[in-house]
Amino acid sequence: MEGNSRQKRKLKVCAYCRVSTDADEQENSLENQIRHYEEVITSNPDYEYAGVYSDFAISGFKENVPVCRRC
Repeated sequence: MEGNSRQKRKLKVCAYCRVSTDADEQENSLENQIRHYEEVITSNPDYEYAGVYSDFAISGFKENVPVCRRC
């Protein structure tokens, strides 16, 4: 019976969003990405929302990209 009273442990989930140019349209794209992943994560009862990491990058290469490790 004790096993039935245990709650399933939620998986901590985060997302990483980025755009590669500084054009005005890209800012909307980043906002849309963030909103999308927030909705996907928070709507899943098995997930615990751990945040969204985002940045603007001019080129396709960046050495110090933020990494979301297991929280």
